[in-house]
Amino acid sequence: MTFPESKFNVIIGNGDGTFQPPQTTRISDNAYRVFIGDFDHDGNLDAIAAHTSTFLYGYTTLMGNGDGTFQDPVFFSLPSGETPANVGDLNGDGNLDLITVSEGVIGVRYGNGDGTFQAPVENEAAGFVNTLLLVNDFNQDGSPDLAVCNSEDTVSIFLNLRGTRVVVTSKPNPSKVGDVVTFHVTAQPSITGQPTPSGMVTLKDGSNLLASTTLQAGRAQYRTSKLSVGTHVITVEYSGDGNYNANTGPPLAQIVNP
Repeated sequence: MTFPESKFNVIIGNGDGTFQPPQTTRISDNAYRVFIGDFDHDGNLDAIAAHTSTFLYGYTTLMGNGDGTFQDPVFFSLPSGETPANVGDLNGDGNLDLITVSEGVIGVRYGNGDGTFQAPVENEAAGFVNTLLLVNDFNQDGSPDLAVCNSEDTVSIFLNLRGTRVVVTSKPNPSKVGDVVTFHVTAQPSITGQPTPSGMVTLKDGSNLLASTTLQAGRAQYRTSKLSVGTHVITVEYSGDGNYNANTGPPLAQIVNP
């Protein structure tokens, strides 16, 4: 059995608003969308072409050579009705994941970092789900969420359970040079009812390391009397744990007066 041939073009930019002639890559069976990313961590952009037809569902991976061309395509079949809809690193492990949709279900296939993916983790969605799916951090908790169009002109938002709110506060602020300043860090799940975050937090003064400490019941603190006069931009980086992605909280301005 043969299938209609599809193709996509790569048009390399010259850096001055003009482009080189297109380089055509041919694939088979009704490819309708292409997703770009470095799926195997070699520094070259790769492509995943999504397929859907009466006969065959699946996707083709094309590993990039770094010059606009690709290695031989490799096709992976999917169950009937399941179609690729987008890519993104949903669990914060550095590997791009593949998000698929079928009627009433969104599947997340976690990436292995070599261009292959694991079996899907399925999530039910209201109504019929089409292939228009966006990946973005809609609630600003440091983890990407999903938005998908349903039937009857509705949209479902799937918030990522691996998101956190990481906040650092200080006292006193403003302080005087030589004062003991106490920094308090809290890490809380962005979705209620989830486990308390564990792991490490790292405090930085600009690019300078202040301290790394372990969260206890989602909290940590650090004291110092060595801050110089001026405004110090304090950031806190959370390591993540088995339940949560790594995250960085908003900066805190610590003012130290003479």
